[in-house]
Amino acid sequence: MDQPENRPDGNASSFDAARDAAGDLRYEAEQTLRDLKEPGGLKSFFKFEKMYFPTLASILFILSCIGAVLFFLFGILGAFVGMAQSGFFAGLLGIFGVVVGSVVMIVMTRVWIEIALVAFKINDTLHEIRDLLKQK
Repeated sequence: MDQPENRPDGNASSFDAARDAAGDLRYEAEQTLRDLKEPGGLKSFFKFEKMYFPTLASILFILSCIGAVLFFLFGILGAFVGMAQSGFFAGLLGIFGVVVGSVVMIVMTRVWIEIALVAFKINDTLHEIRDLLKQK
């Protein structure tokens, strides 16, 4: 496979980006399993000492994007059926609604996941502050 620097445009393809993201997810999942196998790992799992949502957030976003694509495909199909049955403008309005709905679904999912990740980042920072205060 061509490396990004060997391509004429110098950009990685979306396939390369997806492959890299899948590799990152695989690494995070393997790290989570290693953490659980360590002594006290299962204990920390049940005491919520380590947060696993940041790892799951990527998976949730990918599933949401897949859902948005399915919504788009079935919505476009429904809009064309509506266009055949109810007229051109009804179908056109349906297509517009499907496009807007798909984009809004992806954007809102991303925003809510980012809000949740910010909350976890705040939690991590508070834990660091607590640990620093314990040292003093």
